[in-house]
Amino acid sequence: ASKDEKELFRLFEKDIRNMTINEGVVLLRLVDRECGMSGYEIIKNYESGFAAGFWQGVAKLFGQNLKNKYDPDGEDKMTEELVKVWEKGEFDQLYFSIFFEWPKKTVIPEKYR
Repeated sequence: ASKDEKELFRLFEKDIRNMTINEGVVLLRLVDRECGMSGYEIIKNYESGFAAGFWQGVAKLFGQNLKNKYDPDGEDKMTEELVKVWEKGEFDQLYFSIFFEWPKKTVIPEKYR
């Protein structure tokens, strides 16, 4: 792994390890939205077909499918609405109005923004 990969892993490891299954599914769907590759495709391309098959099997045990694609007009419609709120810069206010606290954020170094 490159120096950048190691640094990004270090920055986000705690957040990712503490995710619920549903949060992980949303993360994978958002990654697909941004890069056009499902979780299965990413694992297959960056690790191996065997690893992708293994993790697909694990996902199936939890009722998920890593091959699902982001669908802004169907299954991911509510997520897409939240993304639009985020893109308008209104997400923090929405979060506060629901939970009465500001969202926790991981600080991302400028060079990765």
